[in-house]
Amino acid sequence: MEQELTLTDTQRVSWASHFARSALALMQSAGVIRDDADASGHRQLLCVAWPREDRVVLIINPYAIRQDRILTPTGQPHPQFLHDLRTTMHGHRTVITNSRGIFFQVGYIPEPAEASLPAHITLDLDAIPAGDLMVPVGVTRRGEKWISLLDADSVLIGGTRQMGKTTLLHAWILSLVTAEDPESLRLLLCDGKGKAEFGRYAGLPHVHTIAGGGAELEPVIGYLREELADRSNLLQGYGARNVKELKPSDRPPFLVLIVDELGEALGAEGMDEALSALISQGGAFGVLPILATQRPDSSIVTGFLKCNLATRISLPVPTSQDSRVILGRSGAEKIARRKGRILLEWAGRMVEAQAYDVPTKMLNEVLDRLAAGEPVTNPPLALEPWQVRLVRAAVEELDGTFDIRELARLTGISRGWIEKLAPQWERQQLLTPYSNTSEGRTPRRVTPRLQALASENPGLSGGLGGLGIGRIGVDSPGLG
Repeated sequence: MEQELTLTDTQRVSWASHFARSALALMQSAGVIRDDADASGHRQLLCVAWPREDRVVLIINPYAIRQDRILTPTGQPHPQFLHDLRTTMHGHRTVITNSRGIFFQVGYIPEPAEASLPAHITLDLDAIPAGDLMVPVGVTRRGEKWISLLDADSVLIGGTRQMGKTTLLHAWILSLVTAEDPESLRLLLCDGKGKAEFGRYAGLPHVHTIAGGGAELEPVIGYLREELADRSNLLQGYGARNVKELKPSDRPPFLVLIVDELGEALGAEGMDEALSALISQGGAFGVLPILATQRPDSSIVTGFLKCNLATRISLPVPTSQDSRVILGRSGAEKIARRKGRILLEWAGRMVEAQAYDVPTKMLNEVLDRLAAGEPVTNPPLALEPWQVRLVRAAVEELDGTFDIRELARLTGISRGWIEKLAPQWERQQLLTPYSNTSEGRTPRRVTPRLQALASENPGLSGGLGGLGIGRIGVDSPGLG
């Protein structure tokens, strides 16, 4: 039953003042507030607090802050800042919106702890971070979390039926085929549902094989074991112990094996031993297995398989015994029995998250665009001011070359932000592709479309519209 709260106008003003001062203190400590003053030498108005019936709306002056500390390059709330803001508000429901201005909305009634994880969130392929083989875990209480399959090495995913196991695999596959070059990645997909799930990926350049369960997986495992032998000889020739030590131009493509429904795959004789050998040796040679099962019992996930799988993810399960089979410890039986809720063992601790949903319509649209050679995500309609600065610096100072290190030096914009933005713009065909081959390094370059966007949007994108808040010389937040 929802709480009811009745406040007088005076009490609402008091709440508004409290929330505004808390937000300003956080922005000050997080380096969000700009140091520069306006032409008259007065400090700028930072925010206006607007008490409403059930919440306080904090209207933030975008001219007075560093927007990249609050918003991601795609205009979404920065996960770490949003987490810090919610912590500062001590459990009061807090959201950040960026529509015709930046607003913090803080509810008067504290929300339950469980509500700090969303019930549902859709995969955003614009948000793929920089790095090799990045796949989404979901949204944790600290914000969005992605991991590299190179760090994960080998993965076990388990959980009961209808809890989102296959959807998680679709999210991983879409992220890989969106962000990775086909020359650097090969997917080998085993679908224990008669190829009903993975058959739709047939024809994509990243996909090497799509197999059914049982006997159809045997030649796939045989191929991978031959690759292990060949890559062992390759590494010996270079005096290396891991393919990650090789230059990109000398490195063979990563091979990612995804098996959906391990129980069906293990139906073939000797498959347990073959998979175990692959898991124990594959990581060093760039062969990365991901095994998923909806039957988390010891007859499917045997001791040897479990001990050698480096990363484990559990969806909701009914008993602590099921949790121990997947994770090696109890805990997954206690998480909310909600589709997409997962528990991940990562860096020695347990991380709870809500995994991303992949609606069927979105999946089909992405696959159609990939098949047509089109960018998966649309270019932005407008650029943020800091993005315009980047483009201008690249064109005017670097002859169109999008060199991340030089751009960070020239503009003072964080190199981390530019590294996140560059692959996104490349996927949207706003930058030419980066490559590093035996012939040499080919940097990204600004395309005419990106130059046109920078010319069309020289000022602040999103603005404050008709709110009438600009460079006003006052020292404290206003209370409506």
